[in-house]
Amino acid sequence: MARYSYQLFILTLLVIIVTGGCKRDKRACPDFNFSFEDDKELELIEWQCKELFVLSDSFAVDGNKSLKVTFYPAKYANIIFKRFNKNWRSYNNLYFHIYNPQQDSLFIIVKIKDMEINPPYKNRYNNKFLLKPGMNKLHIPFSQLKTSITERALNLDNIKGVVLFLMNVKEPVTLYFDRFYLQ
Repeated sequence: MARYSYQLFILTLLVIIVTGGCKRDKRACPDFNFSFEDDKELELIEWQCKELFVLSDSFAVDGNKSLKVTFYPAKYANIIFKRFNKNWRSYNNLYFHIYNPQQDSLFIIVKIKDMEINPPYKNRYNNKFLLKPGMNKLHIPFSQLKTSITERALNLDNIKGVVLFLMNVKEPVTLYFDRFYLQ
């Protein structure tokens, strides 16, 4: 009986894992619009051991909260957005806000991909943005969403992921993110 219960538990767990997340039906996924007012939005972000994020009452642009992310020492420390409506065809721009509380400017890299796998640098959008101390409003016109070397236009019907990362983090760096949206 205990073996049957264990098997049923494992089967249930597998069903939850396999069916969890956004379904391929675009109505099941939220648009790429994050204001970080609710813990439920945190479930749409992938994290790794090199970063810690929580909702914060500081530096909000839209509403009362922002996403506080602390990046820990690593070659690449990132946050990954993959669970959203993949069709961006009816939009022209991506906007987001990042508050940099450091005294010095730093660079953040934005990677946008239209392939399921992790495409090489030459076959994805990759751009570096300077974050000055204080609030930074970043804007990416879709006319610029081209792969880094081959300059292939990304397939706006099939955006698979947006990654924001810091390179060669030597000591913890905290940034506050808010109001990611398409327009």
